[in-house]
Amino acid sequence: MKKILFYLVFIIVPALSIYFYNVYLVSIEDLFSKDPLAITSSIRIVHILFPLVIAIILIFLSLYSLHFSKSKSFYIVLTIYFIVYLALSILPLFSNRLSLPTTVASVYIMNDLPWYAGYYGGTLLFAIFYNKISKQSLIS
Repeated sequence: MKKILFYLVFIIVPALSIYFYNVYLVSIEDLFSKDPLAITSSIRIVHILFPLVIAIILIFLSLYSLHFSKSKSFYIVLTIYFIVYLALSILPLFSNRLSLPTTVASVYIMNDLPWYAGYYGGTLLFAIFYNKISKQSLIS
C-alpha cells in the first residue's frame, strides 16, 4: 500500500469508526427508550461484536503502520493527530468559554475522543520503541 493512501486510511478509519459506533449507540438507546422488549439477542450480539471488530481493525492498522515507521512523515502524522485528538478531548474542560455540541451523538463522540488520542499516542510510542529495539538488534 502506498504511504499516502495508508495515511488516509489511518486517519479516516478511526474517525469513521468513532462516528458509526456512536450513531449505533444512540440508535440502540433510542430503540430501548421506545420499546425495551425490542432489544433481541441478535442486537445484543452486535452490541458485543461491533466494538470488538473496531478494536481488531485498529490493532491491524497499528501493526501495519510499523511498515512506515522509518519515515519522518509517519511520526509527523501521528504527532499531529495525537495533538488534535488530545486537544478535542480536553475541550469539555473549557466548556464555559467554548460552546459544546448538545446532541446525544456528539456528546458520545466527545467522551470517546480520549480513547483515540490514546490510540494515536500509543501507536507513536510503540513505533518509537519498535525502531529503537530493531536498531539495537541490527547492531548486535
